[in-house]
Amino acid sequence: MGSYSIVGAAENASITASITVDEFASIEVADSVSLTLSRPMAAGEDYPCNSTPDTKTVTDGFSVSHNKTGRQAVTAEAVHDSANPSNDITLALTIESAQEGSVILVSSGQDVSGGAICWSGVAGSYTLDMSYSVTSASVAHTLAGSYSWTIMFTIADASQ
Repeated sequence: MGSYSIVGAAENASITASITVDEFASIEVADSVSLTLSRPMAAGEDYPCNSTPDTKTVTDGFSVSHNKTGRQAVTAEAVHDSANPSNDITLALTIESAQEGSVILVSSGQDVSGGAICWSGVAGSYTLDMSYSVTSASVAHTLAGSYSWTIMFTIADASQ
């Protein structure tokens, strides 16, 4: 067997591998939710909202994901359907584990201007339950009929 030897200086070569990670933020929510106000428990009472609100929980109904360096905040804003009859419905939203707890999106039939921050410290990716509740409505001011709101969710820097 022969032997080999390297004569002279060795040469080196190198490259730099650059990787760019695009920034993203996304929110996904369930398509729709329906709540029903039933007959009050006794004559003269309002809908049974204050003691037992009509609540609909959508299991895994809220997904949020981002790779931004800072924490993000999620805002929910309700916009009433122009065909809504006059009413005094109060609608609340709760995202599982969010420190904000239940936030009001509609107060006495009126959209809350600018919406409400429903989660202010989002870091990373989560899939959580989301609950909607009619927390109050009176028999005298919320007559039989259909009422609807479109709820829009926005994610932005928590410092804004």
